Amino acid sequence: MTMMHHRLLGLVVVAVIGWQVPALCADDKPVTRWEYRVVSRDQVAELGKSDLAAGLNRLGSEGWELVVVDGGYIFKRPRPQNDNEIAELKLKVNILQSDFEMQKERLAWSERMLKMGYMSNQAVGAERERLRRIELVLDKSRKELETLGSPTKEPIEQAPQPKERKPEK
Repeated sequence: MTMMHHRLLGLVVVAVIGWQVPALCADDKPVTRWEYRVVSRDQVAELGKSDLAAGLNRLGSEGWELVVVDGGYIFKRPRPQNDNEIAELKLKVNILQSDFEMQKERLAWSERMLKMGYMSNQAVGAERERLRRIELVLDKSRKELETLGSPTKEPIEQAPQPKERKPEK
């Protein structure tokens, strides 16, 4: 092989390696997107019924992380990766709500049947337990939906911006 062939082969090798290195190093993780919330100290305390720590804990349970205190409290949390995740969870909550209502009616019917002697206490107890389990899953799903960014029941207004100070003379 001539010197020209060696150089050409070297260029091909460099090109192939250069093309594959970014593919090998590429991260398949999506970039985390954040959403932010700015609230005043009074608004945080109001969430905790005049207890600042309780208000901070409530925001923390909703997925908010305190990142800065500068005239207001600035929180952040990861934004859902896609709207499909939220839509699926909303559908799940709707289905669970329907199941909960149906089980309440079934329990009421079972209790009427118990009074007339057509059902046992055990069977009615099992219906009560089913209702309790559905309620627990429904509550958990609602909290998860709130954490993913669905609006909370009590919206918090934005904190007032600090007034600009005039330099003292």
